[in-house]
Amino acid sequence: MASYGKKQSKVKNEAVKVTAAQRAEKREEEAKAFNELLDQKAKQQRRELHVEDYGRLVDTENHNRADGLLEATGIDAAVSAMEATSLSPSESIVYCVRVGGSS
Repeated sequence: MASYGKKQSKVKNEAVKVTAAQRAEKREEEAKAFNELLDQKAKQQRRELHVEDYGRLVDTENHNRADGLLEATGIDAAVSAMEATSLSPSESIVYCVRVGGSS
């Protein structure tokens, strides 16, 4: 009867006791995890390549810059010029040409 009509406390004050050493250890763990995350993001932003991959990219021959390799006007002439050389149409860049009026 003594508690009749009185409001019940909804929040219990059961605080967990933590020592200063435990707090410092927790801060160190969080700082270590944060630094690892920063390092991982920095590696992703650098986009580094292995030596072999970089060598493969640099050593490829660029046919687009060769002067006078192919000279043709029109699609049929370009295809026949490519067939006459060592380049096949599947090895070179294909440009899409729109013929006719706009729709």
